[in-house]
Formats: sequence, C-alpha cells, structure tokens
Amino acid sequence: MKFIWFNYLEQIFPIISISKMIIYTDTEMSWFADSLAEAALDNQIQISTTLLDEMSLDDMIEIQQSFGIYSMDTLLVGIFSPKNVAIDLINDLFPALHVPLNFSGYSLITVQEIPPQILDEFLMLDYSLVINGLNEISSTLTKNQSYQLTTQSGTNLTFTLDSDIEVFPFHPNYSTRHVLFPCTEAVATIKRDSMNGTLIVDVTVGAYREEGIIVDPFGKIKTPLKLEFSNGKISNVDDDHQYGERLTELFGSWAMDDLLAVKIGFGLGPDIVSIGDIIVDKQIKDTFNIGINNRTLEFVALNPLIKPISNNN
Repeated sequence: MKFIWFNYLEQIFPIISISKMIIYTDTEMSWFADSLAEAALDNQIQISTTLLDEMSLDDMIEIQQSFGIYSMDTLLVGIFSPKNVAIDLINDLFPALHVPLNFSGYSLITVQEIPPQILDEFLMLDYSLVINGLNEISSTLTKNQSYQLTTQSGTNLTFTLDSDIEVFPFHPNYSTRHVLFPCTEAVATIKRDSMNGTLIVDVTVGAYREEGIIVDPFGKIKTPLKLEFSNGKISNVDDDHQYGERLTELFGSWAMDDLLAVKIGFGLGPDIVSIGDIIVDKQIKDTFNIGINNRTLEFVALNPLIKPISNNN
C-alpha cells in the first residue's frame, strides 16, 4: 500500500507543493492512514496523525493551531470508515478549519466506501491523463454558457452553467481546495431553473442518504431509467423502472427546490469500471452525472455529446 501511495504522491506533490501533512482518521481506517504517512515521511513530509473517534472538535483545533497550518504548504487529509462518512463530522470539521483558523493550504477527504482493489486503481492512475481530460473539458465548457447534452441512449438536456469546470487539485482557480478522493471528476454548477429535457440514466443511481446514513443504496442500472426535467426540476420519473416507484415516493416527500438540478460532473478516470457505487462510478471516463439540490442523489450516464447553444437559438 505504501508503494501505491508513492505513485499518487509523486504526481500530486509537485502540483500542490506541500511540506506538512495533517491526517485525521478513525481506528478502523488507521492502517490506510498509516500507509499514507509512511509514504509521506519517505518524501520528507512532516506528519501529524490524529484519531477522530478519540478527540473532540476543540482538541482538533488546538492541535492544528500548535501545528501551524496557516501556510499554503500544508495538506489536511481526512480518512474515514463508512460509519464515519458522517456528513455531520465533516461539516463540523471544515468550518472550524477554514473560517476561524483561516486555513489556506490544501485538504483531501477520503471516503472509504470503496473496495481496496478499487482504491489501488485510483492511486495508480496516470494523473497526466486526468489533467488532459480536464483541460479538454475546461476549454469546451464555460460559465454562463448554455448547452445541449445528448447521448445515444436518448438523453436530450439543455442547461446553463453557473461556474467553470473544476477538479482538485489541478484547477488553478479551485477556491476551497478540498474535495473527496478519488479526484478524477470534473464538476460545474448548473444555474437554477435552467435544466430542461430528458435524462436517460444507464450506469448508476447514487445511494440516498439521510444525515450521512444510507437509507436506500440504489446502485447499478439494469435497464435505462428515464427522468424528465422542467424549469430545472425533476418533473417525471419512469414508474415502471426498478427504481422508479421508490424514487417517485422520495421525490414526492421533498420540497420542490430539492428536485433542482444543480451540478454536472464528468468522469476523467481511465480504466475505472462500474461497481455500482456512486463514488466510483461517477469518476469513470466518458460518463457524466447530474446532482440534485438535496445533495443526496446523483445519476450517472454514458457518453455525453455536448454542444453550445447560441444566444440566438
């Protein structure tokens, strides 16, 4: 595992130029964190490791203040087991870091719902291919431009971007500098009320969570799922689909704004294959995904073809 981390760190460190690393983990994932720490130490990186499940938020803040993490040369890493994917924990941790402490370095959250062999694949990727994919997408998609996205499966969507394309840590304008690992998804936000048309989901429906806990795992698509968008919101679901009835039930219990399409992502990970887990599947090269406003569901589909819509069209 330490050797595999070497491949990742040797590609990432020159980009983000760090000399310190602060690792937060829990007991279940300490073995994974330890392998990262060993690889970092061999790269002359200063290391501090803390078990989150044994410390309060105040303790964490005190440690970080004493470690001197105000500089751009620090990498903050969180490695959590599934039980601690704990959205509440992450939300508690990062405001404390980024607001009161004015943290200005880089941070990387690893969510360990991914099988070890898949993690190995991500760590061994040639990230130059990821950068090339990012550059291609960034040169194609720009903020405030409207687009039409189609697929051979029948997707036909129009939408307007509300941001430029970004992927950590390769995008020079990435503002917050923290993201989930693996980092092979390019993302942009979508303007509210702008998405219209049909989405045919033919890869994966992401797990539905409540307060960080998986309520319905959903997963791989057996037959394509059809979703309709109108004025930015999901307006219709194919009830006859394997997930149709459950999705209709969920959507009917949400506020209308929760159904807004707010994010589009593009997978950049070569040689990654679908396992039915949204964290992996949305990173597969030649896929795209749509995220909705309640931030609990994402839909992955294959082979997008995108073209700009002129202002006169």
